[in-house]
Amino acid sequence: MLTESTTSQWAHNLRLAAKEPIVSPRPSALFWFTTSELFLKPAQVEGRSQPLFLTQPEVIFRRIWASPVEDKLLNLAD
Repeated sequence: MLTESTTSQWAHNLRLAAKEPIVSPRPSALFWFTTSELFLKPAQVEGRSQPLFLTQPEVIFRRIWASPVEDKLLNLAD
Protein backbone atom coordinates (compact mmCIF):
# COMPACT_ATOMS: atom_id res chain seq x y z
CA MET A 1 0.00 0.00 0.00
CA LEU A 2 1.46 3.34 -1.05
CA THR A 3 0.71 6.22 1.30
CA GLU A 4 1.44 9.85 0.51
CA SER A 5 1.31 12.25 3.45
CA THR A 6 1.21 16.02 3.40
CA THR A 7 4.49 16.51 5.28
CA SER A 8 7.68 14.56 5.84
CA GLN A 9 6.96 14.54 9.59
CA TRP A 10 3.61 12.83 8.99
CA ALA A 11 5.26 10.27 6.71
CA HIS A 12 7.80 9.57 9.44
CA ASN A 13 5.09 9.25 12.11
CA LEU A 14 3.02 6.90 9.95
CA ARG A 15 6.07 4.75 9.30
CA LEU A 16 6.82 4.56 13.03
CA ALA A 17 3.19 3.71 13.81
CA ALA A 18 3.32 0.87 11.26
CA LYS A 19 6.28 -0.56 13.22
CA GLU A 20 4.35 -0.72 16.50
CA PRO A 21 3.64 -4.24 17.83
CA ILE A 22 0.01 -3.28 18.48
CA VAL A 23 -0.42 -2.83 14.70
CA SER A 24 1.30 -6.09 13.84
CA PRO A 25 3.73 -8.42 15.64
CA ARG A 26 6.04 -8.02 12.64
CA PRO A 27 6.13 -4.82 10.55
CA SER A 28 4.88 -5.38 7.02
CA ALA A 29 7.02 -4.49 4.03
CA LEU A 30 3.80 -3.97 2.08
CA PHE A 31 3.27 -0.46 3.49
CA TRP A 32 5.33 2.33 1.94
CA PHE A 33 5.26 6.01 2.85
CA THR A 34 6.34 9.26 1.21
CA THR A 35 5.48 12.95 1.37
CA SER A 36 3.74 15.34 -1.02
CA GLU A 37 6.58 17.77 -0.44
CA LEU A 38 8.67 15.77 -2.92
CA PHE A 39 6.02 16.00 -5.62
CA LEU A 40 5.24 19.66 -5.07
CA LYS A 41 8.80 21.01 -5.19
CA PRO A 42 8.90 23.86 -7.70
CA ALA A 43 10.43 23.17 -11.10
CA GLN A 44 11.18 25.94 -13.57
CA VAL A 45 9.63 25.47 -17.02
CA GLU A 46 9.93 28.25 -19.56
CA GLY A 47 10.43 30.80 -16.81
CA ARG A 48 7.41 29.62 -14.82
CA SER A 49 7.38 27.68 -11.60
CA GLN A 50 5.33 24.48 -11.66
CA PRO A 51 5.06 21.54 -9.27
CA LEU A 52 7.63 18.85 -10.05
CA PHE A 53 5.00 16.16 -10.67
CA LEU A 54 3.63 18.13 -13.64
CA THR A 55 6.99 18.35 -15.37
CA GLN A 56 8.46 15.04 -14.20
CA PRO A 57 5.65 12.59 -13.40
CA GLU A 58 8.23 9.80 -13.25
CA VAL A 59 9.22 11.18 -9.83
CA ILE A 60 7.02 8.47 -8.28
CA PHE A 61 9.49 5.85 -9.53
CA ARG A 62 12.47 7.39 -7.71
CA ARG A 63 13.82 6.28 -4.34
CA ILE A 64 11.32 8.29 -2.30
CA TRP A 65 9.41 5.52 -0.52
CA ALA A 66 10.11 4.32 3.03
CA SER A 67 8.83 1.08 4.53
CA PRO A 68 8.54 0.31 8.24
CA VAL A 69 10.86 -2.67 7.74
CA GLU A 70 13.95 -1.13 6.16
CA ASP A 71 15.86 2.03 7.01
CA LYS A 72 16.53 2.95 3.39
CA LEU A 73 14.54 4.62 0.66
CA LEU A 74 12.97 2.38 -1.95
CA ASN A 75 11.71 2.77 -5.50
CA LEU A 76 8.67 1.06 -6.97
CA ALA A 77 10.85 -1.58 -8.66
CA ASP A 78 12.26 -2.82 -5.31
